[in-house]
Amino acid sequence: MKRKFTFLLFLVIVEFGYSQCFTSLSTKYNHNVGIKSDGTLWVWGWGNWGQLNNTTNFDEYNPILFDSNNDWQAIKCGQANTFAIKNNGT
Repeated sequence: MKRKFTFLLFLVIVEFGYSQCFTSLSTKYNHNVGIKSDGTLWVWGWGNWGQLNNTTNFDEYNPILFDSNNDWQAIKCGQANTFAIKNNGT
């Protein structure tokens, strides 16, 4: 019983800890993009077509920083691409 309680407590802490990080998320065809509450842009998932903008085209299983600017307004994932718009429209 103690083991089950510990496991459930761990799940609750992880869920609430990470769910508060992102204010916006988009996912499509096994890759994801999110804007954190500090305005930075993060990506993860399959990277085989360069949609994560990492130069290796490797998959990323945990969110990695895409861009440290903190003025991202909108994001959208496509089949093999990722789109993001800054607050100034670029």
